[in-house]
Amino acid sequence: MLLVDKLNKGRLPEKPDNGGDVTSPPPPPPLGVKPQSIASRIPNVERIKKTIHEQLIASLGFNSDNHKREDVLKRIGELVDQYCDDTKLKLTKFDRDELCELIIDDVLGLGLLEGLLADPEVSEIMVNGPKTIFIERRGRITQSQLAFDNETQLRQVTDRIVARLGCRVAESCPIVDARLQDGSRVNVVTPPVAGQ
Repeated sequence: MLLVDKLNKGRLPEKPDNGGDVTSPPPPPPLGVKPQSIASRIPNVERIKKTIHEQLIASLGFNSDNHKREDVLKRIGELVDQYCDDTKLKLTKFDRDELCELIIDDVLGLGLLEGLLADPEVSEIMVNGPKTIFIERRGRITQSQLAFDNETQLRQVTDRIVARLGCRVAESCPIVDARLQDGSRVNVVTPPVAGQ
């Protein structure tokens, strides 16, 4: 949860109406402060994520999907704490939690796509390979600066998306066209079709 959300959630409830003629003023709008990105607060955050992810693989194995979510979350928290202790990296609880969330997104979620999916202004995400991601925001298509590390990382995210649909992508079935539970449409096209 972002700090802005915590602040908005912590507002006092309105006073109950006592039947008087005095109407209470409308509640103030939610705070519009956008927090700094974690990359601006923690130097080398991508390298740190990668190091902790590698340590997680070493302790749990390559397929974290085979483990209980709670076990993976607990282990990530332990590894983040251990990394901070070993490297003398001083992080606030908020930054540690956000770092854990980023690693969880990579390990159990859809990696760098999670931030785009959470953005209400993004109406479409188009991934044309690990280094080429386009987004439509407020009706305008632009190329994102986000990129997957490699084809394997992109394939893991693709497999997670289609697994939620009860499908899988393979050479024998290189096209998936379906809808997620929230109504979002998913189109996946892989080689050999994508290469044509």
